Amino acid sequence: MRLFAAISLPAGVIEGLSREQARLAGFGAAFRLVEPSGLHITLCFIGDVDMQEVEVIEQGIRAVVADETPFILALTEGGSFPRNDDARVVWMGVDGELRRLSTLQNLIANEIRSVGYRIDPRPFSPHVTLGRVSRNASRSERYSIAESAGGLSCYGLKAFEVRSVDLMESLLGDHRATYSTVAQIPLTSTG
Repeated sequence: MRLFAAISLPAGVIEGLSREQARLAGFGAAFRLVEPSGLHITLCFIGDVDMQEVEVIEQGIRAVVADETPFILALTEGGSFPRNDDARVVWMGVDGELRRLSTLQNLIANEIRSVGYRIDPRPFSPHVTLGRVSRNASRSERYSIAESAGGLSCYGLKAFEVRSVDLMESLLGDHRATYSTVAQIPLTSTG
């Protein structure tokens, strides 16, 4: 199974993201939107895992987040990776208690490394992927998509509380991935 650790988003946030995604629908075959059910904040991509190791990973994540309490995040404005005529991914930025988010991500990444998995060495950049640019998109289409991504905004959406980390499975299909929750790992309640 292909696994990753993520933060799931509340329904109201997903609705707001879907409205912003609709602004990108006019790019046709040059751009593939992520299904609303697949919108999340990835903390750590783990990769292919044997079924026997899933419980080890889940228990490891439970142990390292045991003392972490819920915290607040909000979504900001859109953008693309990279930000020019080579855009490949369109995303929505994340704000709020970013230090807490980075600590959580670092704890999980270090735990995954400790059980023998390679983690992407690039710095953590919290975001929600809204869609991906087709490999066949022209440079002008990529530029137009990047320009449109820069005009997206979720500043009007209500901030939300992160109460858990989800261990997710990524199932690759013909044209897109679908995700299912393997385990939901709650953060410690302050009450």
